[in-house]
Amino acid sequence: MPGFLLQNGLGLGAVFSKSHDPASQEFAGGVTVLQTSTPAEDYNGIALSRWVLPPKLGNVEPGIRFLFSDATTVTRKNTTAGTLTETRDSIDFGTTKDALTVTSVSFIADNVGGAETRDLAQFTMEGTQF
Repeated sequence: MPGFLLQNGLGLGAVFSKSHDPASQEFAGGVTVLQTSTPAEDYNGIALSRWVLPPKLGNVEPGIRFLFSDATTVTRKNTTAGTLTETRDSIDFGTTKDALTVTSVSFIADNVGGAETRDLAQFTMEGTQF
């Protein structure tokens, strides 16, 4: 069900807002996908304007992964002890990504050490779907 419509640089789109507060869990070494979001039916892509990643806990680095229409990904991680807020305008994905569509976005946890149990705080993303 799309939200209200708004005009942005990409044309007419619907509000896209997701948050996820994962339960405490054990993270094995490597990447764990916590939640993946795709555009609603009848929409083709996501244009995030802002996202918030919880602090790193132990060896577990929270992140957000963008999947582009050419099947490539870009991952942003929080490697600090504080909450990380980023905006789309503050990130340069490179000119090769400018012509592509983000087809899904995932909240991830990357454990760069051995297995450990962590209770990560809330992840948030906001933008539009078009």
